[in-house]
Amino acid sequence: MIREYKTIREISGPLMVVDHVQGVTYDELAEIVLSDGSTRRCKVLEVNGDRAVVQLFEASAGINLADSRIRFLGHPLQLAVSRDMLGRVFNGMGQPIDGGPEIIADEHRDINGLAMNPAARNYPNEFIQTGISSIDGLNTLVRGQKLPIFSGSGLPHAQLAAQIARQAKVLDGESNFAVVFAAIGITFEESEFFVNEFKRTGAIDRTVLFTNLANDPAVERIATPRMALTAAEYLAFDCGMHVLVILTDITNYAEALREISAAKKEVPGRRGYPGYLYTDLATMYERAGRQVGKDGSITMIPILTMPEDDKTHPIPDLTGYITEGQIILSRELYRRGINPPVDVLPSLSRLKDKGIGAGKTREDHSGTMNQLFAAYATGKENKELMSILGEAALSPTDLLYAKFADEFEKRYVAQGTDENRSIEQTLDLGWELLSLFTLGILDILYVRPYKMNCKASLYLFLRRNYVLSRAPKYEQLNDSYLEHVPSEDELLISKALYDDSEGPYTKISYFAPHQYPVFLFSVQPPIAAVKSPVNPAQHYDFLSCVFLFHAFSIFGWLLEIISELLSCGTLENVTLKTLPWLPLYGICGLLILLLLKKYIKKPATMFIINFIVYTVLDYLVQLFLDFGFGIELPKYHSYLAFMNGEAYLGDGAVFALLGCAFFYYFAPRWNSLFLKLKKWMRISICILLTAIFVFDLLSGIIQY
Repeated sequence: MIREYKTIREISGPLMVVDHVQGVTYDELAEIVLSDGSTRRCKVLEVNGDRAVVQLFEASAGINLADSRIRFLGHPLQLAVSRDMLGRVFNGMGQPIDGGPEIIADEHRDINGLAMNPAARNYPNEFIQTGISSIDGLNTLVRGQKLPIFSGSGLPHAQLAAQIARQAKVLDGESNFAVVFAAIGITFEESEFFVNEFKRTGAIDRTVLFTNLANDPAVERIATPRMALTAAEYLAFDCGMHVLVILTDITNYAEALREISAAKKEVPGRRGYPGYLYTDLATMYERAGRQVGKDGSITMIPILTMPEDDKTHPIPDLTGYITEGQIILSRELYRRGINPPVDVLPSLSRLKDKGIGAGKTREDHSGTMNQLFAAYATGKENKELMSILGEAALSPTDLLYAKFADEFEKRYVAQGTDENRSIEQTLDLGWELLSLFTLGILDILYVRPYKMNCKASLYLFLRRNYVLSRAPKYEQLNDSYLEHVPSEDELLISKALYDDSEGPYTKISYFAPHQYPVFLFSVQPPIAAVKSPVNPAQHYDFLSCVFLFHAFSIFGWLLEIISELLSCGTLENVTLKTLPWLPLYGICGLLILLLLKKYIKKPATMFIINFIVYTVLDYLVQLFLDFGFGIELPKYHSYLAFMNGEAYLGDGAVFALLGCAFFYYFAPRWNSLFLKLKKWMRISICILLTAIFVFDLLSGIIQY
């Protein structure tokens, strides 16, 4: 029920005292009607008996106590919510400021929200990709988590916030992802930066932006983050969207809270902040999370600037108690040009283990993360020792760790403001950096992973040492790569870890401290080990297949020429026209490569299949030439001939042997040499060979 009073007693700054009120409640919205008919909004801060203290959302200048009246509206501050909020810009009170129309509300909601029953909470366990390696790879953001960013004055937290808002996505259901961005107490230039940045990149289409300027009233600053969270709750739990809420800067919010507390003459707590600062922050932070039975979720990244870079200041201190970790920005890294300057060692995401691994990011994520943390920590310690004792006092291993720390900061932590790295790129970069600890490249190396995922360890080994001429992607690794790895008993692990002198197996290196040994390398393979470092089952991409088709076609022409020379003593053209191509050899070779990988271990089966494939293709080609072009090739006259002289067992057997040689020996080595070329060179070679082959083929067809 709306009640109106003309009993305004006094005004003190933004505060106003009203006497003889009834039924007024805390946080109730009110309007002050001036003598000229204009209105100013305010809300109830305190009720004591029949006296109420209200705070204006606007300036108090020009209010005549005798001619003004106050109207209590009977409800707290509300926000009109709708899906149409996406792509819009609002001020701190939820009013559109982008020049667009008013929001047609689905409903009006109390900005204070409703408490989430702890029993109705779902545990956060899904990965959110921010595109920033220092967060995704090491301090992973999990859907439903509260992960604050602790910054300092002058550090690029605004750019980091904008980058996260632009790049953040979920790996499944990207279309249902939205960002609610609340800028609290910022300057006009910062407000324009956020708006223009989102519009430039197109991120505004999935973003709801609330901006509260530094010259706006303190009470509006209190309302802005709650406006944002109310919009996020509607999008998440009513519309089924995954919402990322970014609040910057929480320090400005806390300062406004202190200002209001001082105006109310409350007894101050730590450093002048009210004693209920912890409770007030918790009422915002705890609105994030996932609910049982709801598809949507709210993930929160509050950003705050620590006064004097003090982590023990009440604002970061209390925030750290409520939230699940923190991302800390380092002024030292920023001075050295590392951007974003994330200090990964003191940073922490308490829920990261719940959002990584197979089916979420990649199965080697945990191992990579632990190794990077351990190696970087050791490298930082060694750099500090280097500054005290000098470089000469450190061992080669210590210097290697120090080098890793520098490379880690320059390549992993640092990235451009527009650089968006996928989780795959982040993990691959981590393996690439860790490979600095692999000393030397040997012709034949045999690996035994130790205390870590076997596939992950082997991946690093292949990336560094190019055992297969070109390292495959992680997903392309299969059991064939681990087929001939020696057993733990053969490697004598207990000796190899600490003794390089005994036995045929030598520890080349292992990275990270002793609690994280990863690999053992054997220089002298056991008897059962692979005899060739080239794997016949390596991956063949499209360019490799094109190249090998031409290579084996030319190789087949050479064999036919040699055969004619040895049997007849003369050279005879066996091609379609003039150039050295026999496509039958190339077709058969590709069929062998692409279809017969599972018979690698069965040479006899491989021989029989090769024989059948060649015989059938030979017969089909002769039928094609006979019926298509009227070309009748000479028939075979031998007891080994069959199919009316169209096929010859001797040729089939020879070709089957050649097919086995091609698969086990020639193709892997030719492919290895081909893959050592740059990609543009490989493309150029394939285009040139294909163009020449097509020209020769068409010329031959036209001639016949």
